[in-house]
Order: sequence, then C-alpha cells, then structure tokens
Amino acid sequence: MSILDPRLWLAALAIAAAMFFVGKFDERRVWVAREAAASATAKTDLDAATVRADTAESTMKAKIKEADDEKVKQVAIVNSKLAAALNELRARPARRANASGEGAGTVGQCAGASGAELSKPDAGFLAGEAARADNYINELNACNVRYDGVATEINKLAPAKSGN
Repeated sequence: MSILDPRLWLAALAIAAAMFFVGKFDERRVWVAREAAASATAKTDLDAATVRADTAESTMKAKIKEADDEKVKQVAIVNSKLAAALNELRARPARRANASGEGAGTVGQCAGASGAELSKPDAGFLAGEAARADNYINELNACNVRYDGVATEINKLAPAKSGN
C-alpha cells in the first residue's frame, strides 16, 4: 500500500469524520448535562423564592389582621367615649334661657371656649363630629400600618442592588 492509495485516504477520512461526530456527540452530552444542572438550580431557586413569598404573605396577613384588630379596639374606645359624652349631655338644657329676639339661644358674654354654654343639640353634634374625626384618624393609622407592613415585606423580597 502506497501513500497514494485511495483506500488509505478514505479510511483516514472515515476515522476523522468518526472522531468529529464522536466529539460533537460528547459536546451535546456535556451541554445536556449542563442544562439539566441549570434547570435543577433554577427549580431550587424558584422553590426557595416561593417559600420566601409564602412567608412574606403570611407575615403581611398577620400584620394586617393586627392592625385591623387594633383599629376595632380604638373604634370601640371612641364609641364608648362618645356614648359617655352624650350621656353627660342629657342633663343639659335644649336651648338657653334668653331664646327671644336677636341673639336667641346665646348667653350674653362668652365665659371661655370650654363649650359649657353650648346647648344640648349643639354639644351632641360636636361630640359626634369629634368621634367621627377620631374614627378617621384610627382608619388612617391602620392604613399606614398595613402599608408599612406590606412595603417592608416586599422590600425584603426584592433582590439586593449591587452598588458601583
């Protein structure tokens, strides 16, 4: 067999092609293994993120329930104070004595801003408005607590930013 024999060249070409395809097959096998590992890592990361999100959700729900319970307590306190104030007004006269002519229902000189000269309907109205304002304050405070709790938990879930 000489170096110019075509069978020798065909055999060398066949061996080179076989080695090429075996290398490609091995490269494919390595790529598939790498992708399987990446997929497993991604699944683990997803499972961990799901657990973190579930924990954050339960924490948020607990904070919201706590804020709502506190709001209910505060509303009950405001309502009991309103009931007590309205009960104290029962002994107060409906209108003041000088109810005739101009300036009806007023007492000559105002002794101060204590509200002692107010008639029963006027004092009842103002007590009700004060209670309503207190209920708005309680609602706002509960809303702020809910918002702060949710924002805190969401910020915990956010990925950390890398500083440059």
